[in-house]
Amino acid sequence: MKYMTTIEVRWSDLDLNRHVANTAYSSYMIEARMGFLRQGGFDNEAFSQMGIGPAIISEEFHYLKEARPDESLRVDVELSGLSKDERFIRFNHHLYHPDGSLAVFSRCTFCWIDLTTRKIGTVPENLATWIRGLVRAEDFRVLSKADAFPVGLPRKRKTAAW
Repeated sequence: MKYMTTIEVRWSDLDLNRHVANTAYSSYMIEARMGFLRQGGFDNEAFSQMGIGPAIISEEFHYLKEARPDESLRVDVELSGLSKDERFIRFNHHLYHPDGSLAVFSRCTFCWIDLTTRKIGTVPENLATWIRGLVRAEDFRVLSKADAFPVGLPRKRKTAAW
């Protein structure tokens, strides 16, 4: 299944240069992901009942063409990665201008957090089935834990002395 939604650029989404601020792009992608999940019946109440929630591990953005005030943008959600145990997921997003040209490409890796233990949790089969039904990106691959937490990240770094 393919998922796409429309995002209206609001005045509050703009930065001092009067184009869309980078934080607004992140919000657009979050709204698209949550819209996809809500369409499958997985809203805040459902996540509460399941005792899990999505937790972003990393996001990357590639800005190709600026978005401007009062544009109606379209953003899609594609499945670009899934771990064998389905605890780690990667989505690609393409944000399009009204003329169909690509404005932003984004990739988000996240996991399911157990809301009680606050550790990485497991996903119920009905949610896993919904996610597996999403259109797969050209770069889809099976994710390993190293894809979510790359080697070399400064995990236990101490605060620098002032």
